[in-house]
Amino acid sequence: MSDDQINYDAIGRDVYLSRRIHSLIKIRQCELKHISVLINEYWDPYSDQRNEYMLFDCNEVPALIESIQYIDNQLKELLPEQNKWAKIAGGEPIVIEGLNDVR
Repeated sequence: MSDDQINYDAIGRDVYLSRRIHSLIKIRQCELKHISVLINEYWDPYSDQRNEYMLFDCNEVPALIESIQYIDNQLKELLPEQNKWAKIAGGEPIVIEGLNDVR
């Protein structure tokens, strides 16, 4: 691509949207990890031997799931836009498994 063919607007939009998507994915991964930590706190492989059990406090889980769903909805909106600009800019599209239909 020569300098007169470079679409700086498309490159800028691609970079901005890519960064936004990657930021959302990092937040989403933290929320998923938090759910995992909450679940693992109550998993005790030796509880049968001691005859001791704990009740699972699931009060935090709905808010975390709601946050993950909100992020997923944002990703569904941003992904097609980013992929459109990536194609114009000659960049790489972002692929998110389960959102293939939005590419």
